Amino acid sequence: MPTLRLARPDDVDGFLRGLRQALALRLDPADVAWDDGSQPQASLLADEADAAPPPAAPDGPPLLLPRSFLALARCALLHDDPGRHRLVHALAAAILRDRRHWADALDPSRLRLERMAREVRREIHKMHAFVRFRVVADAAGECRVAWFEPAHHVVRAAAPFFVDRFAAMRWALLTPRGCVHWDLRALAFGPPASKADAPAADDGEALWLAYYRSIFNPARVKLAMMQREMPVRFWKNLPEAAQVTAMLQQADARAFRMQASTDGPRRHRPGKGMRPERG
Repeated sequence: MPTLRLARPDDVDGFLRGLRQALALRLDPADVAWDDGSQPQASLLADEADAAPPPAAPDGPPLLLPRSFLALARCALLHDDPGRHRLVHALAAAILRDRRHWADALDPSRLRLERMAREVRREIHKMHAFVRFRVVADAAGECRVAWFEPAHHVVRAAAPFFVDRFAAMRWALLTPRGCVHWDLRALAFGPPASKADAPAADDGEALWLAYYRSIFNPARVKLAMMQREMPVRFWKNLPEAAQVTAMLQQADARAFRMQASTDGPRRHRPGKGMRPERG
């Protein structure tokens, strides 16, 4: 079985180069192994030496695929699904056989690819929303460091947002899928980290928690909506999430006190066009 190796799980450009090679050779998607380094590729009956590299692709014109397909594939390839490479390969081969295949909006493979892309985009959005930096000191001064656990391979895709948002400060983002560091000039990507590498709580976090408690409105609590927008799997790494359970337990009592404080004797005001009675 030919094996096409990628530099890392989010190596989209490397995959597209390998895809062109596989398509030019007309390799069956079921007969190609894509090794991104995150999944064991060798079976129990074969070792790494048995994995054969594909032969060289013949020279020829570039393989033209729809731009919309390539844009969707680039996003979906950041998904954690181990079958994503084979899915894109099979769909690309089907499109080259018949261009009308991509026009079928209900094709199961296309629907699966679109679902994966939605989940990747949502994970990038959640990463932007739920990263919490803590201040640490090093030889160069202060640096903000955060720990996050993404469900997909989105670290590189999400990093430019933090450059735009925090361009004037040094920061590092640690994840089990790779790390990224901004030194005020350029982004540097590194290997995965563990939560033990992340800093502990600081004074700035206590200030943030006090602010969070002060703006919490118990009268507007909608638990299902909150869990949909802030999934429970993120709570363990959010400092404010530790306050959520206690605040929810006290929500009904606080809402009652807030309502009671606004209720009181109200003076009767005559309606429009009416004169108040005289004694």
